Amino acid sequence: AYSVGGSGPKVVRSGFGMSDIQAEWDCAPERAKLEKIEDRCQLLRFDYVGYGQSAQPIDKVDFDDAAEDLRAAADAAGFDRFALYSESGGVNGALRFAAKYPERVTRLAILSGYVDGRLRRAERPAADPIRTLIKEGWQKPNSGFTIAYLLSYFPEGPLEMLQQYAELMQASCPPERVLLQRDAGNAVANGPLLPLIQCPTLIMHSRRDGIHPLSEAQKLAAGIPNAELVVLNMANHAPLYGQPIWDEYMSDFIGFLTAD
Repeated sequence: AYSVGGSGPKVVRSGFGMSDIQAEWDCAPERAKLEKIEDRCQLLRFDYVGYGQSAQPIDKVDFDDAAEDLRAAADAAGFDRFALYSESGGVNGALRFAAKYPERVTRLAILSGYVDGRLRRAERPAADPIRTLIKEGWQKPNSGFTIAYLLSYFPEGPLEMLQQYAELMQASCPPERVLLQRDAGNAVANGPLLPLIQCPTLIMHSRRDGIHPLSEAQKLAAGIPNAELVVLNMANHAPLYGQPIWDEYMSDFIGFLTAD
């Protein structure tokens, strides 16, 4: 499933890894971001197979398959060459696509990305409390567990906005699928892909991100040729609509995606 909106240079969004293109359009703060992009770009959004409007049973998460989902959506929409915008877990499919099809990607923007999953970042990985929050709260409306899950990503809130995002994410897929996604992301190794990225790349990352530390963004910037790192002075995993940093962030990354 995919959706195309706006006009201007072609941009494909590889979202957080879990998505529902209808639910995110119905979520007011997310729609504000999408409309801002579509003011200057022709934006292609899509749901990976197994999620949202592309929901069907899956028994594993494979990021090479995710790259092919991206290709299939771009082909269906007639996007031959385009800028690619990836967020958090969406970076895994985006990096694989950009490495495999370098002739199709003009620019790559990465928000809150990482090179190595958490199981590869520590000699003795600690237990994953976020997994428990997902198992206990994902299918329960207004669940404190789900809000706690989102607060680990967005400690600066605002809380009322996190409730809207909780509803969006719960609509994307059942907890079993979220856990598959999390386990695959925890074990991923993106390092070998980085030298294969040939396009100009912008990496934006929170200085105090508690999910993927700034050191992961620095590894991305060191490994990808022609990469620039911009550090956002915040703790949230991504800027949220209405925060002081949001306008500057949106201007910077849209400006990069639409540059000649």
